[in-house]
Amino acid sequence: MRIPTETANAITIMKDSISETPSFPMDKDIQELSTDLTNEIRILNDLQTYFAAKSYLDDDFVEARSLHKELVSSVKKSNQEIQTFNEAMQKINTEQQKFAAEKMKKSGNLTPLALNAFISDSEKVIAELRKQEITATNLVDLDIPSYEKYYNNLTKSYDEFIKASTDGTQLQKEKLTSNDLVFLVKKATIIKAEATSLLNRAKTKQAIPENDLKNPIFIETTEGTPEKLIKEYNNLITDYNSSLSFHKKYPRRIKSVGIFFIY
Repeated sequence: MRIPTETANAITIMKDSISETPSFPMDKDIQELSTDLTNEIRILNDLQTYFAAKSYLDDDFVEARSLHKELVSSVKKSNQEIQTFNEAMQKINTEQQKFAAEKMKKSGNLTPLALNAFISDSEKVIAELRKQEITATNLVDLDIPSYEKYYNNLTKSYDEFIKASTDGTQLQKEKLTSNDLVFLVKKATIIKAEATSLLNRAKTKQAIPENDLKNPIFIETTEGTPEKLIKEYNNLITDYNSSLSFHKKYPRRIKSVGIFFIY
């Protein structure tokens, strides 16, 4: 379930994404989506206050039903808008990275090429989860064969990046050091581990306990949940975009806004 802080984070990520790319036709739609998500924050905060004050004992859940109806309507609309935004940004990002990859390959910069391949494969894994509408609430319903197709590519690109990050001769050619990569390697390793844990949960039908699902903070820190995978992916993107060795030469990578949350 989306909570106020998560919705606010979604707004921030979307605004950051469009501010880090040239102007595109879809930019005009962001303001409408931002307005819708801001309205969701208001409704969610009203619900939290309502239940915290136990006002449902005063009105027999009348206001709760009204707020829930309003929330469901808003979520249906904003979820579709988020999906459209993610698909549009993914298309733009794919085009940018294809051009950047060709540039890296021609210039012999194989380490950033390997890292960007891993990031792209991570994006595709997340896109598949989004397509299947998989969250912590239903991860045991994952279409495993479809997920594994992208997961296997992620595993291969991860191995290639780790291999490149330890090639001293190549790093010297690229004027890189292990210190330039240490945090990126760590973040990439966490993503690989999370993608693996998620697959293992689905295969072994390890559902998240119902009580734990009520705590969004727990979900984002629990191994093998889509929410944690996305969080760790965005952490990698933050490090990549702030790395002087990479973002000065190549296009910034785009964070993931998130996946569907159904109330």
